[in-house]
Amino acid sequence: MTVIGLSAVLLSRPVYGESQGANGAPALSVTNTASPSFTRTYKWSMLMTCEQPTQGGYWSEISCKLDISTHSAMTDYDVLVTSSDCPVGCSTPAYVDSGWSVNGTITVTNRDTVKSFTTTVSDKDSVGGACSIGASNGFAANGNGTITGSIAANASLTFSYACTYSSAPSSSNGMNSAMAVWSTGTTTGTHAFSFETPTTNVNSVVTVTDTLGGSFRTCSNTSVWDGFSSTCYLHYQYTLTGGQVGSCVTQEDTATIAETGQNGSATVKFCATVPNLTISPTAGASGTTVTLSGNGYAQDHTYNYCFEPNTASPHYCTYLNFVTDGDGEILPTVTLPVFGPVGTTGQVVVTDASNTTVVTHASFAITSKGTTTTTVECNYPTVAEDTQAACTAFVSGYPPTGTVSWKYGGTGSVSFISSRCTLSFGYCTATIVGSKVGTVTITATYSGSSYNLGSSGEAALIITKASTETTISCTRPTFPSGSSIVCTATVTGAYSSHTGTIAWSTVSGPGRVTLSMKTCTLKAGKCSVTVKGMAAGSVTIEASYSGDSNNTGSSGTHSFTIN
Repeated sequence: MTVIGLSAVLLSRPVYGESQGANGAPALSVTNTASPSFTRTYKWSMLMTCEQPTQGGYWSEISCKLDISTHSAMTDYDVLVTSSDCPVGCSTPAYVDSGWSVNGTITVTNRDTVKSFTTTVSDKDSVGGACSIGASNGFAANGNGTITGSIAANASLTFSYACTYSSAPSSSNGMNSAMAVWSTGTTTGTHAFSFETPTTNVNSVVTVTDTLGGSFRTCSNTSVWDGFSSTCYLHYQYTLTGGQVGSCVTQEDTATIAETGQNGSATVKFCATVPNLTISPTAGASGTTVTLSGNGYAQDHTYNYCFEPNTASPHYCTYLNFVTDGDGEILPTVTLPVFGPVGTTGQVVVTDASNTTVVTHASFAITSKGTTTTTVECNYPTVAEDTQAACTAFVSGYPPTGTVSWKYGGTGSVSFISSRCTLSFGYCTATIVGSKVGTVTITATYSGSSYNLGSSGEAALIITKASTETTISCTRPTFPSGSSIVCTATVTGAYSSHTGTIAWSTVSGPGRVTLSMKTCTLKAGKCSVTVKGMAAGSVTIEASYSGDSNNTGSSGTHSFTIN
């Protein structure tokens, strides 16, 4: 019975036909993968300009003449490295794509559990690639990119394929199709792919070097400079040094993209000439403001200038600057304060950006001392007696040296810690002490120097009475009714002594006392009164100081208890 049952089970098991699998599906199925790859090479171009004052900006291979005043000049080189074939404002840098390919696998599965099939497998894509499947798993190549072989029942085989392109794919998005063909059927598997993102980037970042400036920097295809897509703007300066006046020096510079070997060059020609400089007036007092004019300078250029007296000491030179116009002339209204000792003749010195002297032949004779002004500022408008304040004298001139003497006048009085101070950077300070109540005028007098006249200035102060404080101390804080204690008033303050009287009074109860006197006279700032307890309770007394000619009045209170 058991054998018969088993035989029945085997006879009832389904057998697939050779053209279909389970549920009527084809006996064979195909799946595939697709991995695209390609190389993107970025294209670069180079332009070099020579920026210089006399000729303006030019493209490569130019000769720039610099008419300047010394035998050296600063010339600017600009290197513009940009993605080629890319107009101003374009959003995508220029590049060339190449080496497109799609690689993947094809898996063929026989779902029939009984029969094997002789099968031909092929592959193609939708964008123009030539696809070929590698022979393996007992399948042989047919010479046209396809393979043929037998796949056993209930088996699954995987093959590798590659698609290559002789030119750019017809579209960036494609479909790869793998097909299996056998005697009674055909089936296909598909997989989409895209050539949007390169797998390899070449020259997306390049390094720019230069014969004069060395290694500048790197330029990236993602950088954006001056409105150009993928543009690096490189700038540096190089100093040309010439020979004698009238001689010329030529300097060539070449910048190179290291990765591609592309280069650009510019040539600069520098001829040393001497510009002229006129000063007006040519003589006057120290501190005179002169006007400068001249031509023969580099165009649209900035120069430093100052006046140098022809004396070893003092020797002062504060540098200012002027700008030339498009014709190489000094722009209008260029002025310079001229300072120096009387009897000396100095020169206006013009230098370039590297502090090299350009011209020194404009001279000015100093015939008299320059005028000065002195102003006084005190840190407080009101000063109490026996307290300090600081007053500072500020003296104009260039540069004011020497001393300032101090004095006062008015109804009040002060004392000076020192009645003389020495100028430093044009100012010095005196410390004063209030001595007598009243108004005071503080006067600072500058003595002058070999090239500055003297001057004086004033500031007003009010000297006030010194503030005071009155305190009370008693011999006991608590005492019985009918007995007495002694209370002493003490006056303190900024002033050294305090004279006058103290007025005593009872401020509050409920206790009650009698005072031995209503007023007492200060001695060494103190005076005392005897207090007798008359009724139990707390008592507060007050001492009021009247003040004197040097001190303001004040008052103080004190409390005690009567038992």
